[in-house]
Amino acid sequence: MARSDEYVDYLFRRCSEDTGFRADLRRADNPSFEWRVWPVIMSFAGKLDSDMVRRSYALIGSAIGKSRQSGNGEIGIGKAFRVISKGKSENKQFPPRLIRFLSCDDLLDLIAILRPTLSYMISEGIALDFKCLLKDLLAFRYEENRDRIKAAWAADYLGAEGDNDNE
Repeated sequence: MARSDEYVDYLFRRCSEDTGFRADLRRADNPSFEWRVWPVIMSFAGKLDSDMVRRSYALIGSAIGKSRQSGNGEIGIGKAFRVISKGKSENKQFPPRLIRFLSCDDLLDLIAILRPTLSYMISEGIALDFKCLLKDLLAFRYEENRDRIKAAWAADYLGAEGDNDNE
């Protein structure tokens, strides 16, 4: 199991036991409060000096702290966009929020866009796959991975016609 997977599992387990920890996590996507979860990030990421790594872990931690999920979900980010866009977009056109998301070529920009989007998805009760999203964010740091990751998100959004969007 990857350290990022262990991180997500640890956060869900710890949030179920400690409401103070969950409160610290909820604020972790704000750079002013991110330091409160640095010890946890350090133990899983192994470093804090990389803004991209630290902020990726903090964003996912914050999203888990805000969510009502008891464990990792199964809905990828592309499908989550499809669920929140259902009925708003005909002919499977990409919604503006997803277009902005797919146009990112910088991880820190992507994180800035993803922060309010994740909050909205969580408020809609979408059971996100945080493990997959964290892996994607960590890989997005490298230019050679970006197009592949964005294509996977777009394919997840477009999905198969028979997919059940009510998961």
